[in-house]
Amino acid sequence: MAIAPEIRVYEGQFDLSGPTIEFLVGPGAAPVMYHLHETLVCASSRFCNCAVNGTWKESKSRSILLDDVDASIFRIYVSWLYRAQLPVRIDAPGLEGNAEYLALARAYVLGDRLQDMAFCDACIDAMIVKSQTTSADGSCWNPVGPVIACIYDNTTPKSKARKLLVGLYAHHGRGNWLKEWADKDTDLPREFLFDLAVSLLDARQCMKNQLFTHPCKYHEHNEEESCYKKLLRSSKMLSQDEAHKKGVNGATGTLPS
Repeated sequence: MAIAPEIRVYEGQFDLSGPTIEFLVGPGAAPVMYHLHETLVCASSRFCNCAVNGTWKESKSRSILLDDVDASIFRIYVSWLYRAQLPVRIDAPGLEGNAEYLALARAYVLGDRLQDMAFCDACIDAMIVKSQTTSADGSCWNPVGPVIACIYDNTTPKSKARKLLVGLYAHHGRGNWLKEWADKDTDLPREFLFDLAVSLLDARQCMKNQLFTHPCKYHEHNEEESCYKKLLRSSKMLSQDEAHKKGVNGATGTLPS
């Protein structure tokens, strides 16, 4: 068995000495409590660093309230801080497997809020790996409605997560992703559809010479029916043939005396 190359790190790279910061996660009177090492979390999160080392009230209380964050999503962040891993993997296909994308999307939103860009980038990479990994049914699945809504409802227009979703749909998507796999109860964000349309229009430049290669794809007749142009050509050829026959018959007639 090969030894992991990252088993050796520099001394002091993972310093867990010093005080901890209390995190109260989740709604209600009994939130889930976490105590994370200050040196670790403040080195990763600009928000937490400002909260405990600035003039905010958290600098005195040593406690950060996240009452609108799901504890299961915060656990992903804790795992990233201490193990550099994201415990989200689901190999099931379809909507069940889409729960992994949704967890990563919600984790990305949390990372964006905590201003932990390395964590956000890790969530992006995990989405990319997920999109390229075969599920239990042998297929690769991509994020659908609720994931798109989560990202677009909680990020700014310049979000790299938005860019990733648009890229996945523009380069690998099919129409049924929108028609069949969009959550019936979750409308796709208008901004996403606009961004996708812009991306597809920009991409068309490389295909514009192929636009009218087969104009019948824009016609009302079906594949089994003949195009009007074929009918016209047949009619024209028939007329020319009849004219030719008449000309021949006239040429072989008897000359007047």
